[in-house]
Amino acid sequence: MVDPETAKVINGLIKNIEYNSNGDSVYSTAFSQSIEGGWGYFRIKTQYVDNEGFDQEIVFERIPDKFSVYIDPDYVEQDASDIKWAFITKKILTEDFKRLYPRSEMASWTPEQC
Repeated sequence: MVDPETAKVINGLIKNIEYNSNGDSVYSTAFSQSIEGGWGYFRIKTQYVDNEGFDQEIVFERIPDKFSVYIDPDYVEQDASDIKWAFITKKILTEDFKRLYPRSEMASWTPEQC
């Protein structure tokens, strides 16, 4: 059980994270996707405050394409709190891939290979 003063501090920290992350937009996107298609996602992650140190901050991030998220299909909890893994994919153009990853080889994949 958390005492009221600690709860106020935690609530303030969460509100600050939401404000800095544009939380209204993050929640709105996931909620709209849920209404339209049954599910939606957002991500909670950490990022470095600057390039000089090791300080990190918690941020909420929109996931605009809910079909880019693949989660562990074996979860049983209704809120999916017991998922063991998840992937968030992103489609990029071939030219961009070659520019971003010049030492990587392109691999092709077709559903028949499964």
